[in-house]
Amino acid sequence: MGVAGLAEKLSTSIKDGLNTETDLHTRRQEIFGINKFTESEQRGFFVFVWEALQDMTLMILGVCAFVSLIVGLATEGWPVGAHDGLGIVASIMLVVFVTATSDYRQSLQFKDLDKEKKKIAMQVTRNGYRQKMSIYELLPGDIVHLSIGDQVPADGLFVSGFSVLIDESSLTGESEPIMVTPENPFLLSGTKVQDGSCQMMVTTVGMRTQWGKLMATLSEGGDDENHCSRKLREGTHWSWNGDDAVQLLEFFAVAVTIVVVAVPEGLPLAVTLSLAFAMKKMMNDKVFAIWQLARLWDQPQTFAVTKLGH
Repeated sequence: MGVAGLAEKLSTSIKDGLNTETDLHTRRQEIFGINKFTESEQRGFFVFVWEALQDMTLMILGVCAFVSLIVGLATEGWPVGAHDGLGIVASIMLVVFVTATSDYRQSLQFKDLDKEKKKIAMQVTRNGYRQKMSIYELLPGDIVHLSIGDQVPADGLFVSGFSVLIDESSLTGESEPIMVTPENPFLLSGTKVQDGSCQMMVTTVGMRTQWGKLMATLSEGGDDENHCSRKLREGTHWSWNGDDAVQLLEFFAVAVTIVVVAVPEGLPLAVTLSLAFAMKKMMNDKVFAIWQLARLWDQPQTFAVTKLGH
Protein backbone atom coordinates (compact mmCIF):
# COMPACT_ATOMS: atom_id res chain seq x y z
CA MET A 1 0.00 0.00 0.00
CA GLY A 2 2.84 2.39 0.82
CA VAL A 3 2.72 5.90 2.21
CA ALA A 4 0.37 7.14 -0.51
CA GLY A 5 -2.13 4.38 0.22
CA LEU A 6 -2.00 5.08 3.96
CA ALA A 7 -2.51 8.80 3.29
CA GLU A 8 -5.65 7.92 1.35
CA LYS A 9 -6.88 5.82 4.28
CA LEU A 10 -6.25 8.76 6.64
CA SER A 11 -8.11 11.14 4.29
CA THR A 12 -5.11 13.40 3.90
CA SER A 13 -2.83 14.61 1.13
CA ILE A 14 0.92 14.16 1.02
CA LYS A 15 1.20 17.51 -0.74
CA ASP A 16 -1.47 19.65 1.00
CA GLY A 17 -1.77 17.92 4.36
CA LEU A 18 -4.98 17.76 6.40
CA ASN A 19 -8.08 19.75 5.56
CA THR A 20 -9.44 21.26 8.78
CA GLU A 21 -12.58 22.68 7.15
CA THR A 22 -14.43 19.37 7.17
CA ASP A 23 -16.37 17.57 9.90
CA LEU A 24 -13.81 14.79 9.68
CA HIS A 25 -11.23 17.01 11.39
CA THR A 26 -13.43 17.44 14.48
CA ARG A 27 -14.08 13.72 14.64
CA ARG A 28 -10.36 13.07 14.24
CA GLN A 29 -9.66 15.29 17.26
CA GLU A 30 -12.27 13.45 19.34
CA ILE A 31 -10.85 10.04 18.47
CA PHE A 32 -7.11 10.68 18.75
CA GLY A 33 -7.09 13.55 21.25
CA ILE A 34 -4.11 15.86 21.69
CA ASN A 35 -0.52 14.88 21.08
CA LYS A 36 0.42 14.84 24.76
CA PHE A 37 1.75 12.25 27.18
CA THR A 38 0.15 11.44 30.51
CA GLU A 39 2.12 13.08 33.29
CA SER A 40 2.46 11.94 36.87
CA GLU A 41 0.47 13.85 39.47
CA GLN A 42 2.14 16.71 41.28
CA ARG A 43 3.26 15.66 44.74
CA GLY A 44 1.53 17.50 47.56
CA PHE A 45 3.18 19.69 50.19
CA PHE A 46 2.80 17.11 52.95
CA VAL A 47 4.76 14.57 50.90
CA PHE A 48 7.75 16.91 51.06
CA VAL A 49 7.13 17.38 54.80
CA TRP A 50 7.29 13.62 55.27
CA GLU A 51 10.49 13.40 53.22
CA ALA A 52 12.07 16.19 55.28
CA LEU A 53 11.24 14.30 58.48
CA GLN A 54 13.24 11.30 57.24
CA ASP A 55 16.52 13.12 57.87
CA MET A 56 18.58 11.18 60.41
CA THR A 57 19.74 14.31 62.22
CA LEU A 58 16.16 15.45 62.75
CA MET A 59 15.22 12.01 64.01
CA ILE A 60 18.02 12.13 66.58
CA LEU A 61 16.93 15.63 67.61
CA GLY A 62 13.38 14.36 67.96
CA VAL A 63 14.53 11.62 70.34
CA CYS A 64 16.54 14.19 72.28
CA ALA A 65 13.48 16.44 72.50
CA PHE A 66 11.40 13.57 73.86
CA VAL A 67 14.02 12.69 76.47
CA SER A 68 14.42 16.35 77.40
CA LEU A 69 10.66 16.70 77.89
CA ILE A 70 10.45 13.60 80.09
CA VAL A 71 13.43 14.58 82.23
CA GLY A 72 12.38 18.24 82.43
CA LEU A 73 8.82 17.45 83.47
CA ALA A 74 10.03 14.88 85.99
CA THR A 75 12.54 17.25 87.60
CA GLU A 76 11.11 20.75 87.20
CA GLY A 77 7.47 20.18 86.32
CA TRP A 78 5.26 22.10 83.91
CA PRO A 79 5.97 24.53 82.26
CA VAL A 80 9.57 25.19 83.28
CA GLY A 81 10.71 21.65 82.64
CA ALA A 82 9.30 21.65 79.12
CA HIS A 83 11.18 24.70 77.83
CA ASP A 84 14.22 22.85 76.44
CA GLY A 85 12.22 20.02 74.90
CA LEU A 86 9.68 22.33 73.29
CA GLY A 87 12.52 24.51 72.02
CA ILE A 88 14.04 21.53 70.24
CA VAL A 89 10.62 20.57 68.82
CA ALA A 90 10.11 24.12 67.55
CA SER A 91 13.54 24.05 65.89
CA ILE A 92 12.73 20.73 64.21
CA MET A 93 9.39 22.04 62.95
CA LEU A 94 11.05 25.17 61.60
CA VAL A 95 13.71 23.19 59.73
CA VAL A 96 11.12 20.76 58.34
CA PHE A 97 8.82 23.58 57.23
CA VAL A 98 11.58 25.56 55.52
CA THR A 99 12.99 22.45 53.79
CA ALA A 100 9.57 21.22 52.64
CA THR A 101 8.56 24.67 51.40
CA SER A 102 11.80 25.09 49.46
CA ASP A 103 11.55 21.63 47.87
CA TYR A 104 7.86 22.10 47.04
CA ARG A 105 8.49 25.45 45.34
CA GLN A 106 11.40 23.99 43.40
CA SER A 107 9.16 21.12 42.29
CA LEU A 108 6.52 23.55 41.02
CA GLN A 109 9.14 25.63 39.22
CA PHE A 110 10.65 22.53 37.64
CA LYS A 111 7.21 21.39 36.46
CA ASP A 112 6.49 24.80 34.92
CA LEU A 113 9.92 24.80 33.27
CA ASP A 114 9.29 21.31 31.91
CA LYS A 115 5.98 22.45 30.44
CA GLU A 116 7.67 25.40 28.76
CA LYS A 117 10.38 23.13 27.40
CA LYS A 118 7.77 20.83 25.86
CA LYS A 119 6.00 23.69 24.07
CA ILE A 120 7.72 23.01 20.76
CA ALA A 121 6.53 24.59 17.52
CA MET A 122 6.93 22.60 14.31
CA GLN A 123 6.63 23.44 10.62
CA VAL A 124 3.48 21.65 9.41
CA THR A 125 1.71 21.56 6.06
CA ARG A 126 -2.05 21.86 6.65
CA ASN A 127 -4.84 23.21 4.43
CA GLY A 128 -2.40 23.43 1.54
CA TYR A 129 0.20 25.77 3.05
CA ARG A 130 3.12 25.55 5.44
CA GLN A 131 2.60 26.97 8.92
CA LYS A 132 4.07 26.89 12.41
CA MET A 133 2.09 24.79 14.87
CA SER A 134 2.45 23.41 18.40
CA ILE A 135 3.22 19.72 18.63
CA TYR A 136 0.16 19.36 20.88
CA GLU A 137 -2.09 20.19 17.91
CA LEU A 138 -0.73 17.49 15.62
CA LEU A 139 -3.14 14.84 14.33
CA PRO A 140 -2.72 11.70 12.23
CA GLY A 141 -2.43 12.81 8.61
CA ASP A 142 -0.45 16.00 9.25
CA ILE A 143 2.68 16.55 7.17
CA VAL A 144 5.54 17.65 9.44
CA HIS A 145 8.81 19.18 8.19
CA LEU A 146 11.90 18.01 10.10
CA SER A 147 15.48 19.26 9.98
CA ILE A 148 18.74 18.77 11.92
CA GLY A 149 18.21 18.94 15.68
CA ASP A 150 14.42 18.59 15.58
CA GLN A 151 12.70 16.11 17.84
CA VAL A 152 10.29 13.77 16.12
CA PRO A 153 6.94 14.88 17.61
CA ALA A 154 4.93 11.72 16.89
CA ASP A 155 5.12 8.36 15.18
CA GLY A 156 5.02 8.68 11.41
CA LEU A 157 6.28 7.65 8.01
CA PHE A 158 8.96 9.16 5.80
CA VAL A 159 7.44 11.02 2.84
CA SER A 160 10.42 12.73 1.21
CA GLY A 161 13.86 14.06 2.10
CA PHE A 162 17.55 13.32 1.85
CA SER A 163 20.35 11.93 4.04
CA VAL A 164 18.10 11.55 7.07
CA LEU A 165 19.85 10.09 10.13
CA ILE A 166 17.75 9.55 13.26
CA ASP A 167 19.20 9.23 16.76
CA GLU A 168 17.06 6.61 18.54
CA SER A 169 19.26 6.29 21.63
CA SER A 170 16.60 7.81 23.89
CA LEU A 171 14.14 5.12 22.82
CA THR A 172 16.18 2.01 22.07
CA GLY A 173 19.54 2.75 23.68
CA GLU A 174 21.38 2.22 20.40
CA SER A 175 24.15 4.75 19.86
CA GLU A 176 24.35 4.23 16.10
CA PRO A 177 22.01 6.53 14.12
CA ILE A 178 19.39 4.98 11.85
CA MET A 179 19.19 5.89 8.17
CA VAL A 180 15.58 6.64 7.17
CA THR A 181 14.72 5.88 3.55
CA PRO A 182 11.61 4.95 1.57
CA GLU A 183 12.57 1.32 2.25
CA ASN A 184 12.85 2.04 6.01
CA PRO A 185 10.30 4.85 6.44
CA PHE A 186 9.51 4.57 10.16
CA LEU A 187 10.00 7.60 12.40
CA LEU A 188 9.34 7.25 16.13
CA SER A 189 8.30 9.85 18.68
CA GLY A 190 11.01 11.00 21.08
CA THR A 191 13.90 10.46 18.66
CA LYS A 192 15.96 13.27 17.11
CA VAL A 193 17.09 14.18 13.62
CA GLN A 194 20.87 13.95 13.60
CA ASP A 195 21.42 14.80 9.95
CA GLY A 196 19.45 15.70 6.85
CA SER A 197 15.88 16.94 6.49
CA CYS A 198 12.60 15.36 5.50
CA GLN A 199 8.84 15.46 5.48
CA MET A 200 6.94 13.07 7.72
CA MET A 201 3.29 12.02 7.71
CA VAL A 202 1.97 11.61 11.26
CA THR A 203 0.30 8.26 11.89
CA THR A 204 0.00 8.08 15.70
CA VAL A 205 -0.05 10.72 18.44
CA GLY A 206 -0.06 10.90 22.23
CA MET A 207 0.04 7.79 24.37
CA ARG A 208 -0.50 5.56 21.34
CA THR A 209 3.02 6.27 20.09
CA GLN A 210 5.94 3.99 20.91
CA TRP A 211 7.30 6.59 23.32
CA GLY A 212 3.91 6.87 25.04
CA LYS A 213 3.64 3.09 25.38
CA LEU A 214 7.14 2.96 26.84
CA MET A 215 6.26 5.63 29.41
CA ALA A 216 3.06 3.80 30.33
CA THR A 217 4.96 0.55 30.76
CA LEU A 218 7.55 2.18 33.00
CA SER A 219 4.89 3.86 35.16
CA GLU A 220 2.81 0.69 35.56
CA GLY A 221 5.67 -1.75 35.91
CA GLY A 222 6.26 -1.06 39.62
CA ASP A 223 9.49 -1.97 41.35
CA ASP A 224 10.97 -4.90 39.46
CA GLU A 225 13.82 -5.96 41.71
CA ASN A 226 16.34 -8.57 40.85
CA HIS A 227 17.71 -11.02 43.39
CA CYS A 228 20.76 -8.90 44.20
CA SER A 229 18.73 -5.72 44.80
CA ARG A 230 16.27 -7.59 46.99
CA LYS A 231 19.11 -9.02 49.09
CA LEU A 232 20.65 -5.58 49.52
CA ARG A 233 17.31 -4.13 50.60
CA GLU A 234 16.25 -6.89 52.96
CA GLY A 235 19.67 -7.68 54.36
CA THR A 236 20.93 -11.00 55.60
CA HIS A 237 18.86 -13.01 58.04
CA TRP A 238 20.98 -13.56 61.13
CA SER A 239 20.71 -16.34 63.67
CA TRP A 240 21.06 -15.19 67.27
CA ASN A 241 22.18 -16.92 70.43
CA GLY A 242 23.14 -15.92 73.96
CA ASP A 243 26.75 -15.09 73.12
CA ASP A 244 25.66 -12.77 70.31
CA ALA A 245 23.29 -10.95 72.66
CA VAL A 246 26.05 -10.45 75.24
CA GLN A 247 28.46 -9.22 72.57
CA LEU A 248 25.85 -6.81 71.22
CA LEU A 249 25.25 -5.51 74.76
CA GLU A 250 28.99 -4.92 75.15
CA PHE A 251 29.07 -3.02 71.86
CA PHE A 252 26.17 -0.88 73.04
CA ALA A 253 27.85 -0.20 76.38
CA VAL A 254 31.07 0.86 74.65
CA ALA A 255 29.13 3.13 72.29
CA VAL A 256 27.28 4.78 75.18
CA THR A 257 30.55 5.23 77.07
CA ILE A 258 32.18 6.90 74.07
CA VAL A 259 29.21 9.23 73.63
CA VAL A 260 29.15 10.15 77.32
CA VAL A 261 32.89 10.82 77.39
CA ALA A 262 33.04 12.65 74.07
CA VAL A 263 29.94 14.81 74.46
CA PRO A 264 30.12 17.17 77.48
CA GLU A 265 26.38 17.86 77.26
CA GLY A 266 25.70 14.38 78.61
CA LEU A 267 27.26 15.23 81.99
CA PRO A 268 24.60 17.75 83.15
CA LEU A 269 21.89 15.24 82.31
CA ALA A 270 23.62 12.53 84.34
CA VAL A 271 24.12 14.93 87.27
CA THR A 272 20.47 15.99 87.11
CA LEU A 273 19.28 12.39 87.16
CA SER A 274 21.61 11.57 90.06
CA LEU A 275 20.44 14.58 92.06
CA ALA A 276 16.81 13.77 91.36
CA PHE A 277 17.30 10.19 92.55
CA ALA A 278 19.19 11.35 95.67
CA MET A 279 16.51 13.96 96.40
CA LYS A 280 13.77 11.36 96.19
CA LYS A 281 15.70 9.02 98.51
CA MET A 282 16.22 11.83 101.02
CA MET A 283 12.51 12.60 100.95
CA ASN A 284 11.71 8.96 101.59
CA ASP A 285 14.09 9.02 104.57
CA LYS A 286 12.28 12.08 106.03
CA VAL A 287 15.51 14.11 105.97
CA PHE A 288 13.68 17.37 105.30
CA ALA A 289 11.22 16.75 108.15
CA ILE A 290 14.10 16.19 110.56
CA TRP A 291 15.76 19.38 109.25
CA GLN A 292 12.60 21.39 109.90
CA LEU A 293 12.35 19.98 113.44
CA ALA A 294 15.98 20.89 114.06
CA ARG A 295 15.25 24.49 113.03
CA LEU A 296 12.32 24.63 115.43
CA TRP A 297 14.43 23.23 118.28
CA ASP A 298 17.33 25.60 117.55
CA GLN A 299 19.54 22.58 117.02
CA PRO A 300 22.57 22.44 114.73
CA GLN A 301 21.41 22.14 111.11
CA THR A 302 24.48 20.38 109.78
CA PHE A 303 24.03 16.68 109.16
CA ALA A 304 26.64 14.06 108.51
CA VAL A 305 25.71 11.78 105.62
CA THR A 306 27.49 8.47 105.33
CA LYS A 307 28.06 6.42 102.20
CA LEU A 308 24.83 4.55 102.91
CA GLY A 309 22.86 7.78 102.85
CA HIS A 310 22.11 7.89 106.63
